[in-house]
Amino acid sequence: MQFSVGGNENKSFYATEANKYPNIRLFTVGQKTSSKVPLMDLHTIEQNWTKAAAGTVTDGSAFNYFSAVCWFFGKNLYDGLGGEVPIGLVNDNWGGTRVEQWVPPETTAHCGHLSSGELYNAMIVPYSVGPMAVSGFTWYQGESDLGGNPNMPAPNNNYSCTQTAMIEHWRKMYQVPSAFYAVVQLSTWFPDPQLLAELRDQQLESGNEIPNFAYATNADFGAGGNIHPPYKQHCGQRLANAALSIVYEKGINWRSPTYAAAMQTGSGEVTVWLHDVLEAGLTLKH
Repeated sequence: MQFSVGGNENKSFYATEANKYPNIRLFTVGQKTSSKVPLMDLHTIEQNWTKAAAGTVTDGSAFNYFSAVCWFFGKNLYDGLGGEVPIGLVNDNWGGTRVEQWVPPETTAHCGHLSSGELYNAMIVPYSVGPMAVSGFTWYQGESDLGGNPNMPAPNNNYSCTQTAMIEHWRKMYQVPSAFYAVVQLSTWFPDPQLLAELRDQQLESGNEIPNFAYATNADFGAGGNIHPPYKQHCGQRLANAALSIVYEKGINWRSPTYAAAMQTGSGEVTVWLHDVLEAGLTLKH
């Protein structure tokens, strides 16, 4: 994850804004440890618990120690709760990894894709000792699982199964069986377009299998073929809206429009119906 890259004209503003949120605390797990066996303690730490500030959410580089999505999620959640609930954010990620690396091997056996679990052992298991109290999770991953034959029943390493298996396992391990879990749909870039579209659908499939699951799209703020679109503030806000609605029962319509049906209604015309569109309808922006 990156805080931002050169294309985000608000980079300095968002970093400085963090100075206004000392009641949000940040912790960043180091990305230098993997293990074939479960570890009871973190072996590397990038950033110990610290107050949110311009110098703790980013060091100014494109890729640095705190996730932009996680920060924007936490900031907007804090604001949505009236600035009265202290929030702790744990940034635990390793770029370019597969979902199978974040769960033990037996977890995804029924999906037909055995996981390796080396990052789960080193970066997730230590938090289960106790276990540490958590309220929910946000997840932004999937590019490394893209692949296979788009015409087969389960392309992309059967991601619809492996993602759900991971969520269920994490909830059980942390003893929070209904914990909030939200994912960011993959944005725009240039792999196989059919496989990318199918993986986005697979990401949402978890919502049909388990409760308290949410999603945020970021495709409308993509950056062409850039696999790392710089505009993270929008999906972070959407994740926070989902948490405010699901966990805190705020009256927020957090779902993005999704495809419902389509029908040819005239010569060269097709009418498309969408889920989750309010009476005001949609506005096309150029």
